[in-house]
Amino acid sequence: MFLIVAGRTAPNRETVTLADYRIRHGRYRQDPDLALLHASVPFLCMWDDHESANDAWRNGAENHDSTRQGSWTARKAASAQAYFEWLPVRPSGTDSHKLYRRLGFGRLAELIVPDLRSYRDEKPSVTDFPTIDDPQRSLLGAEQYRWLETSVT
Repeated sequence: MFLIVAGRTAPNRETVTLADYRIRHGRYRQDPDLALLHASVPFLCMWDDHESANDAWRNGAENHDSTRQGSWTARKAASAQAYFEWLPVRPSGTDSHKLYRRLGFGRLAELIVPDLRSYRDEKPSVTDFPTIDDPQRSLLGAEQYRWLETSVT
């Protein structure tokens, strides 16, 4: 997630700390088209793995190196805090980072918004066929899967 504003991203390094993520979100908000979009229509937001680090999963990310960048838990918490500060969304339930939710609009519609990044298993190599096909692998995690099952019945 690298939006270019006036030819530069900020900070001009990998985002790791809360200050880094705040700067990055602030830079995004300098984009005039994004500002117009936010002013024009409502948003229903759900984070992607790029809110924290590329190919994020439950316990880490493809491009997170704990020897250089500290703990994944701290980095994920910093990215989540900046996300909640800058975007029109709040965590649901007692989990301070839980975003999956159901939104009702009277009798008109009900939207189910899953979180497909925070609870998933690590992505296997594209050549690791036994792991790719393992029925125990999860995209949602057990708790969110149970929630989804009860939400659609």
